[in-house]
Amino acid sequence: MGGLAMEEMPLSALFEQARKIHLADVVKKGCEMFQKCEDMIGKLALFSSNETKEDISTNNLKYLLEPYYLAELTEKIIQDDRIPIVKASYAKLKEFFSFCEAMELVPDEELEASSRGGSGAPADRRALKIARFKRQKAVEAKLLEIKERKERRGRSTKASALSTPVESGEEDIPDDDSEEEREVCNEFEIQSVDQTFKEILRENMFLVTITSTIISQIIVIEFASIFISSVRLDLKKWVTTRLLGLLSQVATRFPYPTNQFYP
Repeated sequence: MGGLAMEEMPLSALFEQARKIHLADVVKKGCEMFQKCEDMIGKLALFSSNETKEDISTNNLKYLLEPYYLAELTEKIIQDDRIPIVKASYAKLKEFFSFCEAMELVPDEELEASSRGGSGAPADRRALKIARFKRQKAVEAKLLEIKERKERRGRSTKASALSTPVESGEEDIPDDDSEEEREVCNEFEIQSVDQTFKEILRENMFLVTITSTIISQIIVIEFASIFISSVRLDLKKWVTTRLLGLLSQVATRFPYPTNQFYP
């Protein structure tokens, strides 16, 4: 950190340090730094919803990438339950995409792809829905079977208590339905989480593809600005040199009058 606390660092230094953090043991610290950057960007009002890329100062253009870098670091947080991490990263990527769309940084063809859904072909989405529906129906059927077995066990127990004959199929059944029910529910939950994870990742990949295009545009704009500034500086130097040369020639041809011409 160079001796400075995070609260004391200027935005540019804080942003650059956060940008370089990729090691797993400091990822959370990097996330905190980018969140602090986000707060500072908001307080400094660097961007407005009424602006487009033409209105943004070139020096501030890189700060548009803050949500993207935060999403990238968030994705690297290590914990057992990955779903909240992926969801948080996905939310930041969507925020970044929406803001860049407002800034008119997203190419038209990418916007068209986004409006079509962005998460794959309609046939793929339909197949996912069918697979999810089949899994749900299979779980419901299994739970119904367990429920019916429990009801038969209840009737069997009651019949035994009353010393009445027990109907065929209603004899004592081992009491393992509760465990089986839990296993069925757990399996369904695991499959649902896995499917959710895959869907979020699929959306993430689409947003990452668009993000790559946006970042390329931002880098091109930054380099173009640096090049133009360099050309302007060289042109200024050239003009200054030429003017000084012309002034020198004028001074040589028309020397400044000395006191001998004056009384």
